[in-house]
Amino acid sequence: LEPDSRFFFVGFNVTIPPFDNKKVRQALAYTLDRKRFVETLEGGVGTPQALPWPTLSPAYEASKASTYSWDLDKAKSLLSAAGVSNLQMEVWPVSLYPEMADFAQIQQADLAKVGVTLTIKKVDLAAWIAMVVGHKYNGFYSTAQGSAQLQPTTLMSGAPYKDPGNNSGFVSDAYTKLQVALATEPDATKRKALYSQMNDLLLDEAFVLPIATSPFRVVARAGLKNITFLLHDSINFKEAWLDS
Repeated sequence: LEPDSRFFFVGFNVTIPPFDNKKVRQALAYTLDRKRFVETLEGGVGTPQALPWPTLSPAYEASKASTYSWDLDKAKSLLSAAGVSNLQMEVWPVSLYPEMADFAQIQQADLAKVGVTLTIKKVDLAAWIAMVVGHKYNGFYSTAQGSAQLQPTTLMSGAPYKDPGNNSGFVSDAYTKLQVALATEPDATKRKALYSQMNDLLLDEAFVLPIATSPFRVVARAGLKNITFLLHDSINFKEAWLDS
């Protein structure tokens, strides 16, 4: 296994109600059973967490990574407080990762317990891209995103998080200012403080919700030793050797 550089996640379309209300997004964040996802769909490989950083990232904060634990009672209460009832929504799992469609069924059952009707939309990749990038989906999409092992600004420039033009249609002056500051601040100590601010914003706005890490896997004979990964997720065989 390599360091946790990829994350599975869901992202909301915040351009349509009620998903334009962060209180609704926060409520639905508590319906993600991350532990079950890892244990049943990932074979126990991966780490459930609510922020998109591996432990080696300068943006990682252990105290915040477990925010939004699975709590259907709290989700139901928060939806009620937000004035939302009988919500009907969609999930668009990307076809590249079959576990996303499987998890959609778990989500569907859990959401039904809090009074939300979830319709699962299975389409080919081209149709999925058109719906997600075009902000035409009514609810959330699910997929995976890599590059979390690089500098945090690399991940933040990807489709789920970039500003402007992220897949959620999320726009915020505070978010824009933080994105610019992260990309231009040369001082490591000051960047660390900015990462913490960004984590707070991501958890508060909840337009993208990480589910768990998605480590790459390699199947090899037991005698293969010292196989490693390069920084950009490529397998490094340079120091590998076989133990007879």
